[in-house]
Amino acid sequence: MSVDLSDRITFDDSPERLKVTIPIQRNLLGYVLLLAFTLLIVVWLGGTIYGLQEIIALFRDNDDLPRRFINLLGFIIIVGWLLWVWFGYRYVWRWWQYHLATREVLFINRETLIVRRPVSILGLTDGYDMRHVSPLRYIDRHKSVGFDYGSRTILIATNLPERDATWLIVKLNDRYFPGWNDEDDEDDDE
Repeated sequence: MSVDLSDRITFDDSPERLKVTIPIQRNLLGYVLLLAFTLLIVVWLGGTIYGLQEIIALFRDNDDLPRRFINLLGFIIIVGWLLWVWFGYRYVWRWWQYHLATREVLFINRETLIVRRPVSILGLTDGYDMRHVSPLRYIDRHKSVGFDYGSRTILIATNLPERDATWLIVKLNDRYFPGWNDEDDEDDDE
């Protein structure tokens, strides 16, 4: 059963879980970051292709150096490149997908909160154990909805208009955090 309770946020309730679809509201900084991460990916891809061509040329065209030295040098270069890709490219790729997504999908049940930012068949998915999720609150500094997960503050629904964010907070907190309004929420402006 799909219910559209707001003009922007869609709720789809099933016996297993609640699916909440929230459109991403980009601001100027979001577009700048998307462009910057896109350029980083293009430069990274070009550098990778160039580097692979140089490694192949090193192996093919170098007859004056001992073969053991070339093999060792090639191995070091390949391991360094793999570490560079694994740690650096993964970070850039994750943030590029984060800024490219046009919607955020929350899957919520009593045990788990899953936050998904789909980008075609790709996208980011993070899961949180509901036992450690605090009630949702509006974080004015980030203009987003957020919750505490252990000692970390997790932001969702970024740049959502405050009216829609407040509406979402009330709907989800009433359902998954009974008595949430009774708590002392003086630190909402983190």
